[in-house]
Amino acid sequence: MDLDYHGREDLSEHLMGAYVGESGDHELMEVLDFYKCYRAYVRGKVESFRLDDPHIPKGEKEEALKRAQKYFSLAHRYAQRF
Repeated sequence: MDLDYHGREDLSEHLMGAYVGESGDHELMEVLDFYKCYRAYVRGKVESFRLDDPHIPKGEKEEALKRAQKYFSLAHRYAQRF
């Protein structure tokens, strides 16, 4: 999920292909998007908590909002695939 978030879907696919090849855990691919969706959603939620903190400067909140939106968008993309 982190690789996907940073625009490296190619490395994400390579990593998972190598893992499945070495482990033989082909069933992992059936649940992978669910777990990626969950992790992306949690990251978005954590970033969203920063928006309510009165001690965080406005500029940092704007960046947190962008990150949260990107994580939620990624979670939505995964959710559409399963």
